[in-house]
Amino acid sequence: MSNRSHQSVGKTARIAALRRLPNLVGCAGSAVFFCLFFAYLWRIVDVRLIYYAAGMVSDFPVFFRGEAFFRPFLFYPGGLAEYVGAFLAQWFAFSWGGALVVTLQAWLLAACAGAVLDAAGASGLRWVRFIFPLGLLVVCSHYAYHFAAVTAMSIALMAACVYIAVAQRLHRCDRHAGCAVLFAALSLAVYYATAGGYLLFAVICAGYELLHGRWRLGLTSLALAVAVPYVVGVLVFRVSEEMAFFVALPLWSRTGFAPPRDVPTVLSLGLVLALPVALCAAGLWRLATHRGCGSEPARKSKKTKQRGPVALVRSVRSWYGHRPVGRWAVGATMLLAAAAGAAMLSYDGVRKATFQVHCFACGRMWSEVLQIARGASRSVSTMNAVNRALYYTGRLGSEMFAWPQHADAMLVSGQDQDMTFWTKFDTQMDLGLINAAHKNYTECLEVYGAHPLILERLALANLAKGNIGGARIYLGALSKTLFQGRWAENCLARLASDPTLAGDDQIAQWRSVHMGQDVPTIFAPTEVQLQMLLKENERNRMAFEYLMSTYMLTRQLEKFAAHLDRLDALGYGAFPRHYEEAILVYAYATQRSVFLHGRQIEPQTRQRIEQFSQTFNRHNKDRQAALRELAAGYGDSYFFFNLYGLSGVKR
Repeated sequence: MSNRSHQSVGKTARIAALRRLPNLVGCAGSAVFFCLFFAYLWRIVDVRLIYYAAGMVSDFPVFFRGEAFFRPFLFYPGGLAEYVGAFLAQWFAFSWGGALVVTLQAWLLAACAGAVLDAAGASGLRWVRFIFPLGLLVVCSHYAYHFAAVTAMSIALMAACVYIAVAQRLHRCDRHAGCAVLFAALSLAVYYATAGGYLLFAVICAGYELLHGRWRLGLTSLALAVAVPYVVGVLVFRVSEEMAFFVALPLWSRTGFAPPRDVPTVLSLGLVLALPVALCAAGLWRLATHRGCGSEPARKSKKTKQRGPVALVRSVRSWYGHRPVGRWAVGATMLLAAAAGAAMLSYDGVRKATFQVHCFACGRMWSEVLQIARGASRSVSTMNAVNRALYYTGRLGSEMFAWPQHADAMLVSGQDQDMTFWTKFDTQMDLGLINAAHKNYTECLEVYGAHPLILERLALANLAKGNIGGARIYLGALSKTLFQGRWAENCLARLASDPTLAGDDQIAQWRSVHMGQDVPTIFAPTEVQLQMLLKENERNRMAFEYLMSTYMLTRQLEKFAAHLDRLDALGYGAFPRHYEEAILVYAYATQRSVFLHGRQIEPQTRQRIEQFSQTFNRHNKDRQAALRELAAGYGDSYFFFNLYGLSGVKR
């Protein structure tokens, strides 16, 4: 008897273990999926570029430590979700930090969605929960993220899970009135915390009740989904109707309601609707399969063989449901395939490289800028960053035509009111146009808010100008940020001991080239601005190289030749390669000799222009016919640019 009982217990334990196996395998599979999800966002997408996207990411939230920043969020619905979203956004300053935030939010949304579908009796739609991580993956691949909206969704789904867990116990005890009280209490809390996110909470709770046949409670919940925002938001908090219903949703921005116009916004809005649509689909399926059939036909159906699509679906579900390991294998394969497809379709290497260029330029990582710029867009901002990198690596005069060039990219004034990629205004700082840079940084502050990178630039501009009081204001604000605070505090401490920061090499460099007199250079042509900088300081080497590059790009070679006498004072030895090429082009075109100030043109350069001319003449001076051959051999030279106006085409 004892042996039989032990055998029975062992058999029961084995059966229980086998039943738990699919759950354990499923948990392990989910863990692997989210680890891969984290690694992809960290190493491939590099989500810190959202932080450094320099104006290309709209409504990037700012965050400061202290009660003064926190208090205003308490006085309108959805403020808490926006506050938490702003806090989480700052972690995007690190690639691993941003990837971790997105991964945790994606896991939380998926887990809550799975729990809601199980409780609603829609376990067959559990795959819907993975729409959240896949959707966030695509959004991040576009280098966008709706911080407040995702935070509000997370709070709403967690609150819905709390409601369902407590409501299940109350319904078992036939305490249906308690569910109404619970829903009302959670409604007030969720609406105050998330504003627009409350709509998601209310619809999920209503769907849960309706799927269990509790029509009165479900319809009441749907009615409150509209009534609570109006009563609490409009009547109590006195906010506008748009703000009452849309704050903390993807449709809301700092400027108010914004219809979806881009892929990230549409996808984020789709994530809000995913679970309500799934619950609606589950309800319609039940109506299609059970509604209109009484108990008698249902009993007969057990004796008769079903036919048609419904029978086929049920047979497939029956086979699928009785094979847990196979079900997990099929599900895992489909999930990985969907994730791989979403990653491949949404990944934009050019956009990533463009953002990386400006991220590295922001950190003055010039070698990295040149390494990655080949794959970036040929925008004015990218060209501007490349030219700065070439200058600081000593290669502007010898390699600039190995890259795409345009005269407008040498110096961006901000006259076009395009404040995106504000790192392009750093060129003005480095050249000595600090007043112009200060003006553009201030406009960036008005457009994009107090982003730490903008505050840092405003502080440095004021320090370079000697406006210590203004610098202290921006450093004080910056000291309350999460990750730039230590740098700002160090600057304030140094100002206490050295009010002029005379020992700071970078500040000293800016001051040495700063245009002392206030002249109207902001909207003057690039040539005029650079000439005035050289007039102010003849040893401004960067202004000289930029002026000479501008002359080459605009084909003003007579002016180019007239400035060759500045080379000695600036400490140049031999001519840079492009200077030699420009001198030869000018001499050949005008049949004039150029005074070389004791320098010589390298024989190789003379040989190259002869070969270039021979190739061009061999095609009967037909520019289109000679284009391919000349581009292959001379696409990185000034010879080619002067003839075609193209550069960076050598393969």
